[in-house]
Amino acid sequence: MEQDRVLDLTSSVFSLEDLKASITDFSFIKIKAKSIFNDVNKITELFSEFNTIGEALAHVAAFERINEVSAELALLKQQTPDRNRKSQLETEHKKLTNLKTLAKEKNLYQDQKFLDNLGLLTKYGFSDQFEITQSIGEAFFTSCLKRDFLRESEDILVKKYSRKTEKEVVVFGIISQAFSGNEVELDEGGKSYSNMKAALLNLVDHLTNIENSISGKQENEVVIDPIAVYIEV
Repeated sequence: MEQDRVLDLTSSVFSLEDLKASITDFSFIKIKAKSIFNDVNKITELFSEFNTIGEALAHVAAFERINEVSAELALLKQQTPDRNRKSQLETEHKKLTNLKTLAKEKNLYQDQKFLDNLGLLTKYGFSDQFEITQSIGEAFFTSCLKRDFLRESEDILVKKYSRKTEKEVVVFGIISQAFSGNEVELDEGGKSYSNMKAALLNLVDHLTNIENSISGKQENEVVIDPIAVYIEV
């Protein structure tokens, strides 16, 4: 701070253009804003278990009515059967116990192949990242945290402060990426290479563009290598 090497955005009002013009003048950055905890492991797990969770939610919601219908059907068997009523109850019971259809009606069930592909892309593009994302004005800030350095588990942090925090979180770190394009020009197909190293470098370019299409940085995004993340009291 004394050497004026920290871009302090804890109480600043700035435009995106002002930030773009000045951010390269600083090595460090300090931000204070409400945050979102983005746990990729949880998102990937949700994709893999989405339909199972959907069916479970649909079952819980319909459970009381299922019991009522079952009890009424059992009572009808002990009395002079009312065939129309029995037929209505059996139809309703069949519908209530078809959890897949019930979940679909409540938009809690998706095509499994689609979910598998989403999970694959998320797992490849984001690995097991645990991020803090913050927005100030038009600018968007992303800080990737090391899970091993957290003083508490991710689940406890989310439980205490919510996935979208009500309190402002302070991030202090190094500016690692800011407003620079990552698109790589690719060599045309069929080009021959002098050795394996040249071919591998071209493959890296292809890999970079694939990763950018999945998890690339947004135009208004600044990526931070965090040194400390805390809440001021």
